[in-house]
Amino acid sequence: MGATSVAMLATSRLKAVHPSVENLQATLRACADLDQQAARLQQLAGSFRI
Repeated sequence: MGATSVAMLATSRLKAVHPSVENLQATLRACADLDQQAARLQQLAGSFRI
C-alpha cells in the first residue's frame, strides 16, 4: 500500500471518528500530494542521462 493510499485511508477513518480534526486531515492530504510530486520527480530524474 502506497503512502497516498495510507493517507486517504487514515483521512477517511479520522472523519468517521473525529470530524473536528480538519488540520490533521489537511496535513495528510498535503503529505499525499507531496508523495505524488516525489514520484513524478523520480520519474523525471530517471529519464535524464548524463
